Amino acid sequence: MADYDGEVCPMRYLQEVIICCAPEDSVRATQLAGFLESNCPVKVSRGEGVIAPDSDLIDTVEYGLSAGVVLVLLSPDSVPKPWRREKWEPVFFDETSNIGAKLAFVLLRDCNFPPLFRRRAFFELSQDTRNGQRALKRWLLKRNPFFHLEIDLPAGPTTTEVNREFLEAMACSLSDQPGIEIDVSRDAALAFARAHQEDFEGVFWVDCGNRSRTGVLGDTAQRLGLKLSGTAEENRIALHEFCAGRRCLFIFEHLAPVDRELVRFQGKTSTMFIAPAAAPDPHSFEEMAALFAQWRQNPDACLAALGSAEAHLRRQQDWRAAISLGFSMSDLLRHNGRLAEADDILRFIKNTALGKDDSLVRRSEWEQCWILNDWGQASAPPDRVLQKQPTQLSLPLAGQAFSPNAS
Repeated sequence: MADYDGEVCPMRYLQEVIICCAPEDSVRATQLAGFLESNCPVKVSRGEGVIAPDSDLIDTVEYGLSAGVVLVLLSPDSVPKPWRREKWEPVFFDETSNIGAKLAFVLLRDCNFPPLFRRRAFFELSQDTRNGQRALKRWLLKRNPFFHLEIDLPAGPTTTEVNREFLEAMACSLSDQPGIEIDVSRDAALAFARAHQEDFEGVFWVDCGNRSRTGVLGDTAQRLGLKLSGTAEENRIALHEFCAGRRCLFIFEHLAPVDRELVRFQGKTSTMFIAPAAAPDPHSFEEMAALFAQWRQNPDACLAALGSAEAHLRRQQDWRAAISLGFSMSDLLRHNGRLAEADDILRFIKNTALGKDDSLVRRSEWEQCWILNDWGQASAPPDRVLQKQPTQLSLPLAGQAFSPNAS
């Protein structure tokens, strides 16, 4: 789900969909259009596909084939009597094949439609509207030219190990429409994500254990393949704008309830928050120090271990060793364009070194000034900027009030 040149762009390709139906089915068509626009990257043309007086469904579909996708609503009102094959076959079969149009049949109520329609993309809504609409949504998602399902989930239970009534309730609130569920058990969240992954363009699990708020934003962007190199607040806004137009499911684990607003995305996105639980113990300090000292050799492993490294950085059992780890973390993050996180760590280092080692304070200030230059926030030469940089801690701990531009 990465974008062009690492820049976040909220605009995206929307397939044009036209719904062809009888005037009597216009209300159902409007309801279906709303469901599809909430769940798919499509723009549904309303009204253009309604059968005009002195016309029929075949003529209406032939006119609508210029759209990317045509949905044909079948009912006794749109198919009042059997059609002659020599009239419907050229439109529904031959012409759609020749021009490459995507056409699907949607049965609203039983009628005398040609049985051959069932051999094409056919969706039954007359008996089970909910599951019929879900099947149609999945069909549309897969036929978007830019669709590529991305799944990023840890190991977990199968659907047979979780209450199916719960899964259906979650499907109604998260799969059938954008929504938010809080305090879900880990096993239930995994089971739902696996059972309904095809209802989304992407499913992403974000473990927020031992991560700062800035780090949570950076890890979420990384899951999406995005490069967010602005300030924490700029990154938050850009991430929300990007996610608003995409039908993704995010599952956040080990995120304190007070921090949930940070990633409470709107638009098409659905979000689950795992019930609060203690974050897992980090890897040993020695292991993290050795790994990050050689971060250029295995940057992906270091990015995956940021939570463990950050936990040791906060604990500061040996402040010089912790600062050394912090500089390695900052270098890694700057190399990956995650400047807000690097800036947080450099501020933390400076706060730790104050009154202990002036050379470390100057080094952290010097490295921080280049980040501020990138953001356009440094208006003086580096030697003057160094003297002006604030000194207080700005690496927020879990559960504290969020202030992304805290200095």
